[in-house]
Amino acid sequence: MWLTPLTPGGDPSYNVIRGIADSTPYALPSSGAMLHTRRLTAGERTAIPDGAYLYVHVVRGEVELDGEPLSTGDSARITDAKDLEALAKTPTAELLVWEMR
Repeated sequence: MWLTPLTPGGDPSYNVIRGIADSTPYALPSSGAMLHTRRLTAGERTAIPDGAYLYVHVVRGEVELDGEPLSTGDSARITDAKDLEALAKTPTAELLVWEMR
């Protein structure tokens, strides 16, 4: 995902992030963003971070995000997120959650 920097100018950069532990956020300070991963098993619930702007992408599996069904490749843009939850509907599900300013 391409993110714009907080301050204009500078050269574009590209990062490959490997081995993020589940529920351990990865900060991208130059863009003011935070990446969260969630790996779930069927019936497992997880809190989605509160934030002004979120982008949730389903990498694999099926989930319900605040009651809305999402499957592999689906995404949701959320503003003013508060007290949201995802529920895994398949044996395994994986989410990427971008928290942005």
